[in-house]
Amino acid sequence: MARTETFADAVFLLFLGPLVQRLKKLVRWLVPPCFGAMLAAGDALHAEMDVGAQTRVGEVVLETDAAGAEPFGRIGGMAIAADERVWVLDRQASTVYLIDTAGDLAATRGREGDGPGELRGPSSLTLAADRLWVMSSNARRIDVLPAGDVGAPARVRLRLAEYSAPGRPATAYTRPIVLRGGRSALVTVRRHYRDYRRNVILALEYDLAGSVLRELAHPQVPDRYRDYGIVLHLPTSRGTMPLPQGMPFGAKYWVVRNSRGGWAAASGTEYDISVHSIDGLQTHRIVRSEVEGPPLTAEERRERDDKFAFHRRWAESSGGTISIEGVSDSWPPVEWIVFDAEDRLWVALTPATGDEWAEADVYSPDGIPAFRARWPAGIDLRHGAMRGAVGWGVRQGAMDEDWLVFLRFRVEEG
Repeated sequence: MARTETFADAVFLLFLGPLVQRLKKLVRWLVPPCFGAMLAAGDALHAEMDVGAQTRVGEVVLETDAAGAEPFGRIGGMAIAADERVWVLDRQASTVYLIDTAGDLAATRGREGDGPGELRGPSSLTLAADRLWVMSSNARRIDVLPAGDVGAPARVRLRLAEYSAPGRPATAYTRPIVLRGGRSALVTVRRHYRDYRRNVILALEYDLAGSVLRELAHPQVPDRYRDYGIVLHLPTSRGTMPLPQGMPFGAKYWVVRNSRGGWAAASGTEYDISVHSIDGLQTHRIVRSEVEGPPLTAEERRERDDKFAFHRRWAESSGGTISIEGVSDSWPPVEWIVFDAEDRLWVALTPATGDEWAEADVYSPDGIPAFRARWPAGIDLRHGAMRGAVGWGVRQGAMDEDWLVFLRFRVEEG
């Protein structure tokens, strides 16, 4: 791995560096002033998106709580097709449904079981190479189902034994990223230890036989993820053990991958997102230092203070102490991030309590500000089923049932 990065760095410095500098000057001249895009020194792209730039408003076209006659159990993943139809993974039914833009059921794949084409505890979904790739984390496998009328189902059994700690099996999670034209899949794996602070996150590329082709770069949980947190210092037979505790409305940590295997990471309490290639090299960085999260309401502050008091009593009763790493009176500015079907990066802003609209800054695959998206609050788009000017999301009904929502984004006038 280190050899690959060293070679890539050398190629960049010798051949691509001067070209990139010229391209930066060209972009400074070409980017519309309304975006306020600014290329800073170094290799990072610092993009300040003007809230007055183009805004696209998502209008609800349809909502449905069922795939045909079958009510949704729990939607665990979605993948939008080129014709704007959407594949929906129902985790409870262990089935994938194809829903068209009129809300009708067009096709069904999978059922619960361990036979060919059957699913066991599915957790996430990817559409690539005209096939559906369904991750089953607990079963440690990826089931590959044909999206069209041609093809047979296949199964990739993930070999995780050599990546497991004694007595603690490694687990695969997140949706698979399909590479090499459908001949391999990139999977995120967590290696567990008794001391959770030693847990390691790996990115492994598997071939269709279940063998690991290579281990790729993946970011670990950063220290600043614990901003807004407190730490209990509890006595043990081996000395004092620090036990970090997250606080309500505290920092969030997101890592998402695009269709090429690269990733974007956001953590801490600032609008600061780094974007990397599949080899771990940073391609650009998106910063909006002027964006702040909404202030906590009086009720939210009470909830935060009550949790702090609980942990303080816990520490004192155990003969330990407590330290404050950071407690804020506001939410973090970024609620979530995701790449859509076109590898555009959506950065959702944290809404204030009671807001009627959700908002996200949308960036091109190269990190250039594209538009501000706005849609009715309560509709979750973090599955990334957006393409062009449409998107599919999920909202919770009054009885906690899942509703599938189809949005069409139109340019806001005025």
